[in-house]
Amino acid sequence: MPYKKLLFTLAVSAILICTANFADAETADTNTDADTATDTVFSDLSAGSPFFDAINYVKTEGIVSGYDDGTYKPDNQINRAEFVKIIADAVFTEDQISACTPTKTFSDVSTSDWFYPYICAASNNGVVNGYPDGSFNPGSNINFAEASKIIVSAFGYEVPSKDVWYQSSVEKLEEFKAIPGTVYSISKNISRGEMAEMVYRLKEEITDKSSMSFFSGDIETIQTTTFLKSYRVKENADSFGIVQTSDGGYAITGHTVTQTELCGYSMFWIKADSNGDKEWSKMFHNCSSDGYAITELTDGNYVIAGQVAGEFRTDEEQAELEGQGDNFIIKIDNNGNQIWSRTVSQQSIDVPANLAPTSNGGFIMSGSTGKLTGQPDVADVMHAIFLGNFSTDGETNWFKKIESDEMTTNPASVKQTSDGGYILIGSVELTEENNQDVPALVKLDENGEIEWETSLESIPLEFATVTPDGEGFIWGTAKMHLPFGNFFAAEETDNGGYIALGEFFAANFEQIDTSNLEEDFLGKSSFVGVKMNSEGELEWARTIKIKKYLEETVMKKTSDGGYIIMGNNLVGGYANKELYAQGETYNQMMEEYYEKYPIMNPETPESKAALEAISEEIESWQLGLMVRNIILVKLDKNFNYQWGKTIGGTKDLDGYDIIQTSDLGYAITGTWHTGIKYESLGATVEYTEAMILKLDVNGNLGDNNNLVADFSDTEKSDVSVYVVADELNWPELIEEYQMDNISRSIAVTNKEGVSTTASEAITYETQICSTTDTSDNFTETDIPPTTKTQGEVKYDETVEIEATSTKG
Repeated sequence: MPYKKLLFTLAVSAILICTANFADAETADTNTDADTATDTVFSDLSAGSPFFDAINYVKTEGIVSGYDDGTYKPDNQINRAEFVKIIADAVFTEDQISACTPTKTFSDVSTSDWFYPYICAASNNGVVNGYPDGSFNPGSNINFAEASKIIVSAFGYEVPSKDVWYQSSVEKLEEFKAIPGTVYSISKNISRGEMAEMVYRLKEEITDKSSMSFFSGDIETIQTTTFLKSYRVKENADSFGIVQTSDGGYAITGHTVTQTELCGYSMFWIKADSNGDKEWSKMFHNCSSDGYAITELTDGNYVIAGQVAGEFRTDEEQAELEGQGDNFIIKIDNNGNQIWSRTVSQQSIDVPANLAPTSNGGFIMSGSTGKLTGQPDVADVMHAIFLGNFSTDGETNWFKKIESDEMTTNPASVKQTSDGGYILIGSVELTEENNQDVPALVKLDENGEIEWETSLESIPLEFATVTPDGEGFIWGTAKMHLPFGNFFAAEETDNGGYIALGEFFAANFEQIDTSNLEEDFLGKSSFVGVKMNSEGELEWARTIKIKKYLEETVMKKTSDGGYIIMGNNLVGGYANKELYAQGETYNQMMEEYYEKYPIMNPETPESKAALEAISEEIESWQLGLMVRNIILVKLDKNFNYQWGKTIGGTKDLDGYDIIQTSDLGYAITGTWHTGIKYESLGATVEYTEAMILKLDVNGNLGDNNNLVADFSDTEKSDVSVYVVADELNWPELIEEYQMDNISRSIAVTNKEGVSTTASEAITYETQICSTTDTSDNFTETDIPPTTKTQGEVKYDETVEIEATSTKG
């Protein structure tokens, strides 16, 4: 491919390569590596990091030392002074640096600056030239184009001159396979981890790792569009489901409310075009409904699944029912108008969770239904999985129930498979073993009949039992079944097998690190994929640990056979050192306040103003602690890390659903917090809007607006030895189930609302980034793993010790 197709002018950034990330992250502290020395391992560097070997190398070689707090911060962007310092330490002697007499000076570099001798040595040796105006801009972040020129010059590689000033330098780094896969654009600002990786590969002549190519090789590029748009329905809106439509646009559903109406949530649905511009928005304004999922059927119309409460009940009926939540399904046309609507329910609380089209033009829906206790007005405390197959007209083809204690917050997920059947993941009840619940992967045929079912357990705990028999006691053993994880998705894999995706219960196998609870109160999140063959036999179980705590997590299969993980992270954790420091400041402020305005004194305008000032100060602290960002992590088909992103920066936003789009990008729907406040019933409330965030194939937003940054703090492991995947062989596991499917008619309201453009729609070409994590890749295996016993698991945790005395 000719390089001109991938080229762009840095100043204009008209065409992007692997999508430039224009966010200017905060630069590292000056003199971070100049004066700091430590012999300890970096506390924020794990063996699963794609830059683990490189960072250890540059530390061992004395090229870097890290930060004063013992961290390295591999994702932090690096400025020009820091970059030159590290390159100088890698290629020049100590005398060349410390005894440097400059032959050229820069207007913004003085002899008192910590970086002065490094820039001096680099300038004297022709490594850097500065800018035409005589400046060096030491505090500016350095992008890959600039970094490649400096690296190639510093290492003494001879390259020819070309029209594009950085092309020869980039081609030389391509030749040595020295460009990490996270460098997805010529204009990307380099991180500290990427800098270490490039130095490591060149110094040690490592050429067996994957490397990005911008001017050589057969590079795959695609045309993509990115944007971030939000839509105000009432004063507050959240969107929970999204689908890309056949015309290239997007449809979302959720709920909306205005506090002053003294009315509950109402279900809405919105259609936007391929640039995120709203075409129409509709609402079921009944004050007691929610939209959870939306899909497009083969006839080009849409089906939405949600929940409705009390809308179709008489007072007499309501008095006899335990719960008030019914599954609500509505089919709409291309203009958002109602074709039909139905309630599908039992006399219990029913919650839909998953909605997917079927090949025959209908759809399938799974969810949770309450088990009746036989008493009116009693909350449902037990639940079961329901699974319904419907025609395009909403008529029931068949309905099934699986005994479970499935919680309404995480009902089962179902997808149609290539053979016309279905794969389902959910918690099932072991009726023959004291009704204990375990996750299970269940394969059904096209009629909802079981083909096989496999449990996904941790290693069971065995304990002794004593049973009286009239004459004495019978000694025996029983098992306590432990779930292997909290699974919320099942997918068919490219080789005809299946994978269960969910949150891994790492606490069953790992010691909890309590050394840093102040900074990360809720710890990390671990996610697992359990891969089965076409017959439901275990092939492997692998985890990826994300060094952030995620909520409302979604995991889905991608078109390349890999997986995308999305979750919401409360920035800074739920408690941190800053919070404790602010608590002390608050106590001091209140002591000073009460000294000036004693408690028993009457309130004055001055005392009221002083207290309001303290309240505003506290609110500013809380806002900083309560900001939520979206975290994305892309994995390949073997559960290896490919790339990661944090989305939001200082903005508060939530993601609730994600889909892969036709251009191989990703579309996220959720909540955009506007920052605009208003008074409601005596309280200050913020406008929130439904959101569509469209990213490219590498998780980037073209018009970044300081919203997207790289994230690579992950760690992988193979946990196949800890999973028990037993064939259940229970024909009675799934049974026929009757739910009322009643045709309804509702009044649909047009809702104009307000649209907000947080990031304009931009169309450009982007390169598909390669896998970053290539060391010790997981590989497919034909040999099923052997599960370890609990004793073996504990033995793995033991450490050999040496005797401290002859009697020891």
